[in-house]
Order: sequence, then structure tokens, then C-alpha cells
Amino acid sequence: MSINKIDTPNKNKLLKKLFFFIPLYGVLKLSSFSAPLLLSNFSTKIEYGQFEYAFSLGVVIGVLFDFGSSASYPFFILKEKKVDLASIFKLYLVSMLSLCFFLVTIVHYLQYLNETYYLSVLIAIVWHAQMFLSSIFKTNNQAFYAILIDSLFFLLINISIIYIYIYNLRYDVKLVIYVLSLYIIIIILSFSYTLLKNKSAINVDILILSEVFKVSFPFLFNAFLMMFLANCARILIENYCGLLEVANFSFLFRISYIVLAIYQVFNIFFFSRVYLMKSKELDNWFLILALTITAIAVIVFVGTPFFTPFFSMLHKLERTEKRIFFILCSYAILWVISALNEGVLGREGMLHKSNISVFTLIIIFILSINFIDIFTEITPNIIAIVNFIILSMVIQSQFYWLGRKKVFLFKIRLFSIIITILSVTIYCFL
Repeated sequence: MSINKIDTPNKNKLLKKLFFFIPLYGVLKLSSFSAPLLLSNFSTKIEYGQFEYAFSLGVVIGVLFDFGSSASYPFFILKEKKVDLASIFKLYLVSMLSLCFFLVTIVHYLQYLNETYYLSVLIAIVWHAQMFLSSIFKTNNQAFYAILIDSLFFLLINISIIYIYIYNLRYDVKLVIYVLSLYIIIIILSFSYTLLKNKSAINVDILILSEVFKVSFPFLFNAFLMMFLANCARILIENYCGLLEVANFSFLFRISYIVLAIYQVFNIFFFSRVYLMKSKELDNWFLILALTITAIAVIVFVGTPFFTPFFSMLHKLERTEKRIFFILCSYAILWVISALNEGVLGREGMLHKSNISVFTLIIIFILSINFIDIFTEITPNIIAIVNFIILSMVIQSQFYWLGRKKVFLFKIRLFSIIITILSVTIYCFL
């Protein structure tokens, strides 16, 4: 794959892609939506809760493994035009994947790491590879390959489910471990071969490496904080309520995920445009996308009964769980707005400022849950609504820091405030 030429998408090209390829992309993204839900039909609630807990830990660890490389890659290639640095990023990918995979496998087989945590690290490795490869393709406006890679983890889970179904087996975490391990080995071997074949293109210079890591660190910290914010609810629920509640919460989260899956499709088409558009144009695009996402979220919430025949866990959806589902759909809308802001913050070099606010709010979130625990029993509902409010505060802090750089997104900011107030009000009376 050549990365020496970065095409700027025009409107006709974008419309053509949207018209011809969105159905195909939809099928790929549907895998991200369906895999965990289908897994719930083939596993017990405890097993499903174990998988979701391992996943939540894995994606957070995966961001640390990535070290901001997937976000800083387009910064260097698109904005700084330093295409010669691509080989250094790929070398880092291979080195990190190889080291982590072989070390954690040895530790696991020496029985110092149980299956749940071993699975979480394998997910972290796959997630790191997925993030970086997707970033390469998005930077080059190769939307199909980017979405394929973005969906690959869940495609692997679907392959495991199909195998279980065909051979009439019961779910076993070992099968998922074997599938992920095979995929990691293939990635390591293929990238190692590519680098060895073009080893003359690799120019490892200490000064260059220090520049890459200096730019990457704010992206790393931001990605870690935002991924932790998205997944810490399940980690906290496991701590306070147990794996059964993790299973219930995660199942509803996965249904609301269809909102994020659709956003990710559009984001791949407009990924490079964030680095090129002015504030007013960004504001208009962001508002249109947010309105579209909100409409989809409403349809998903109202249309949940149509999924009931396909998923056994929906048969006993209680009133309290419906309230969680509502706030999760609203959470997805805010998450899209936050993700849009992140791209602009990165472009403006303001991630390090925003990170301070996000880190502070996450600490407030965890302390709030511990404080509430003194007076009443912690439930998934409490964790969900506090998490939602914290995310809304994160978004307002993002707008504040963008304003300091004279990037004013008035329309989308007002929309985010309206969504927050409406969601909390409806949640209280639902």
C-alpha cells in the first residue's frame, strides 16, 4: 500500500462512495453490532459478562499499547507532510505486537494469568493493531479497508460463533483465545515481511523518534482517557454489582452501539476533512451529523421490541433496564459529539489542555461513585447516569479549549446542551 499520495476528497467522489458503498459498509459494521449480541445467545450470563469485562479492560489497555500512534500518524502524514515517517510507525507496531503477545502468552501458560485477563490482553493487542491499520487507511482515504479493519475484531467473534453453531458446541473462551492468537500471529508475520522487504526505507533516528513520541503522547493520553470513560462503567459495575449486571448493562450498551457504528462509517469518509475545514463549515457538518445520529438513536430506542425474537436477553427487559437503555442511547449521541471535537482539538494542538480537564472529570466521576456508595447501594442506573453527566461536562470543556484557539462551534455546542438537559429530564420521568 502506497502512502506517498494523500488525496483530498471532493464532493462528487464522496457522494459516489456514499451511494455505492454504504450498503456494503453497513454489512461490515453490522458485524460490530451483532457479534456481542449473538454471543449472548450461545453463552451463560456469567460467561457473557466475563467476555464484556475482558473487552472493557482490553480496549483501554490497547490504547496504551497504541501510544497515540494511530492518532499522530495522520498528523505527521496529512498536516506535516512527513510521509517518510510511515516506516517508523510500522516498525513500532510490529515490535509492540510481538513483545506483548509472546510475553503475555508465556505468563499465561505458566499459570500466572487467568483466562479472563489473558483474553483482555489479547483483545488489547488486536485493538492496537486495528486502531493503527485503520488510521493508515483513513489517512489515505481508503474507506473500505478502514471499515473492514475497524470491524475485524467483531468479525473474528462472529467466525467463532458460526463455528460454535455449525458444530453444535457450547461457548468456550478458549475458542476466542485461539482465534485472536492466530490473527495476531498473521499480522506480526505479514508486517515483519513487509518491513524486511523494504528495510532500506527504515531510518531510525533518535531525534525523529523523540519528535514522534512527543507529538504522540497527548494523543495517547486523550485516547486513554476517553476510552476509559467509555468503558469504566462496565468495570465499575463489575466491582459494585457483579458479572451478571455487567452482562445486562453490556447487552443494552451493544444495542445502542449501532449509533456509534453508523457514525464511524461517516467519520471514515470525512476523516481527513477535519484537518482542512474552517470553523463555520465544521460547525455545520457537525450539526448535520449530530441530528442524523440523534434520529437514529431515537429509532433504535423505540424499535428495540423488534429485536426481541432474536435475542433471549431482551425477553425480560425490566423498567430499570429500559431507563439504562435510554441513557445509553443519549450517551451515544454525546459520544459522537465528543469524538468530533477530539479531531479538531488534535488539529489545533489543544489535546494536552483538554486532557487535563478530562482527567479531572474522570477523577470526579470515580470519587462521586465512591461518595454515593456511602449513602446508598450502587446500581448500574446510578453509574450510567453519573457517567452520562460527566461526559456532557467533558464535551463542554472541549468547546472551552477550542474557543481559546478561536474555533467557535456555536451550533453543535448549543445542540449538546439541549440533548443533555432533555435526556436527564426524560430519564427522571421515564
